[in-house]
Amino acid sequence: MGVYISPYPLLGSINRIAGELGIRQHLLLLMSDKVEKEQITAQKIWDLSTINKEYKDFIKQAQRVKKNNFWPLKAKLLEQKFYELYKKDPHLPQELLPKWWQGERAYQKYKEVVHSY
Repeated sequence: MGVYISPYPLLGSINRIAGELGIRQHLLLLMSDKVEKEQITAQKIWDLSTINKEYKDFIKQAQRVKKNNFWPLKAKLLEQKFYELYKKDPHLPQELLPKWWQGERAYQKYKEVVHSY
């Protein structure tokens, strides 16, 4: 058994795709407008503290790396690190993210790395 929670209204799309795949009878789909203490709940469900710490670490690492003869290789390694981290991010709406969220700052740093060589 598994549970998928999304902050986006995907019920119709999931229902349609599940029907096309022939798995609709195996799913229980629920939709709710309100989750009690939604910001705190979101932080726990997606472990935003850990993801945020990894974003902070990425930012620090990207700032420390010096551009030299091996810069394209180092940049590619940083890009890969960001990609792996970005996959973990649930990409929640701003109102569900904590004030201390570093995702956008890390993304800006990633774009600087990508455009640096």
